Parts: sequence; structure tokens; C-alpha cells
Amino acid sequence: MLPSAAVFTMMLSCFCLHHPVGGQDCASRQEIQVSLKQVQKLLSAHETSYLQTLRNLNKKINLMQSSATKLPDRATNSTCPKLEAPANGKKLGKSQSVGHEVHFLCHPGYELVGSESRVCQESLTWSGQQTSCRDINECASSPCLNGGTCVDEVQPVLLRVW
Repeated sequence: MLPSAAVFTMMLSCFCLHHPVGGQDCASRQEIQVSLKQVQKLLSAHETSYLQTLRNLNKKINLMQSSATKLPDRATNSTCPKLEAPANGKKLGKSQSVGHEVHFLCHPGYELVGSESRVCQESLTWSGQQTSCRDINECASSPCLNGGTCVDEVQPVLLRVW
């Protein structure tokens, strides 16, 4: 038994002898000692669990530190190469930092070819495919049969079919 536990047992025994609780007798010295031993076991188990948790956390921290030192050094301002807006289109988004996304749109009369959105990756390359805007020839499918007319929005050409 720990010295402080022995002192506590003696104090509790003295207190109970002089001050009965609610008209009932206090626990005997033996009952108090049994209770204290149970408390000691409980505290010992908690201490063991606590120490194991600390060891596990220490291992995790060491693993994280060793994996962080293995990462290739990057400059603090690492960015992907600048992407330009496609001809006849727009680029939405300016950041070229890792994890940031850029979006592309085409002007009326053009259709998007390639990726609509691209993300700057850890490898400092852009995800997806090169983006461009291709002219849509509204009259190519001959929608003007049977005497109609058709005007290409981008390259104004009036077609009449008679």
C-alpha cells in the first residue's frame, strides 16, 4: 500500500469512529483497505492505458515526421504552369496553386473541346485535357431544306435552298 493511502486509511478510520454517518457505523478498517486496493488497481490500469496511448501517439508522430522528410522539397510558391483562355473562349479562375481549379467557357457559336475544368495537381501539372473552342457550323447539317434559310452565327453565311 502506498504511504499516502495508509495515511488516508488512518484518517478515515479516525473520522468514522468519532463521526458516525447517518446513524450507521463506518466501514471497518479491513473494508477500507479492500476498497483502497481496488482503487489502486483501477488507477494502475488507467496509468497503463494512458502510457500505452502515449507510446502509440509517439509512434504516429515519428511516422509522420519521417514521411514528411521523405517528401520532395518544393518551393513555397509552387504553382502549375499558367493556362491561357482558349481562342474564342474564356478562362474562369486565376489561381495556379496546388488544389485550385480553373474552368473554361466558349463564346456563342463555339463548342468546348477538351476539359471544362482542370485542377492543379501535387505533381504541378494540370488534370484533364488541353481545352479549345471549335466553331459550330449551324448550317452543316442542312437544316434549311425545303426553301428555308440558315445563318451561321460565327461566320455569317446566308444559305438558301430552292
